[in-house]
Amino acid sequence: MKKIYKIITYIILSLLIMAGTGSNLSVNAEEIRTKTDVYSYFNPNLKSNVAVIEISGLTSTQRIAKESLQSSDINVGRVRSITRRAYSSNTSKVEKKASNSSRKSYTYQIKVNLYAVGTTVISYTIDGVAYSTTLHVNAYVNPVSSLSVTGVNSSADLAPNLDFTKGYGTGSFANVNQKKAKLSVTPATGWRVTSVTCDNETTGYEYKKYNKSTTKSLNSVTLGNLRQGDNCKVQITLADSYGNYMSVTLKLCNPATIK
Repeated sequence: MKKIYKIITYIILSLLIMAGTGSNLSVNAEEIRTKTDVYSYFNPNLKSNVAVIEISGLTSTQRIAKESLQSSDINVGRVRSITRRAYSSNTSKVEKKASNSSRKSYTYQIKVNLYAVGTTVISYTIDGVAYSTTLHVNAYVNPVSSLSVTGVNSSADLAPNLDFTKGYGTGSFANVNQKKAKLSVTPATGWRVTSVTCDNETTGYEYKKYNKSTTKSLNSVTLGNLRQGDNCKVQITLADSYGNYMSVTLKLCNPATIK
């Protein structure tokens, strides 16, 4: 009986030790999170093109050595700046004997000036350990293939009249009297519509619709009733498969009042 009791006691103590060790590891363990590949675009119409590489999960003592930052092809991209930020997270106690705990992690953002379409490898070291991210710079293509609003411009395609020279899309069109106006968008290949916002600045009416799917696109939305004398702003947000975002803003109003 004593032998069995000793065995049970040993097992319980072993489990307690293992549980304690596992808990310490989950609380104290830090994991540096990097991306092996980042995708961006080069738009020759912009004054500057910038890509951002983010590294997260660093401790207070872990730092990127600035002198280690290099670009394998400076004709494609050159490191512009590096920024370090701190983030805090809190864990609330569950049991009476437990205590609240907090932890702070650090994130780096590496900004790279882009000069041409191509590929460059951005390398850096953290505590003497070498890391690298391959930056793929693709040719910029407007993310909207076609776009229309019922009644606006005789329901014709508005996409050819959008201006993307500033890195985002804008277009101004005369508003119309139209009940249950419908917005229809066909994104370019690789892009999807993630949200649509319609803000009637005259009446104060605001409508929003979101698309949480990472594969499907929000291709049509009913904007409600349009009136010729109202000033409306419709904002469309698109995302590509790499996590890049682009916005398109339509102004529906009297052209004489557009600023």
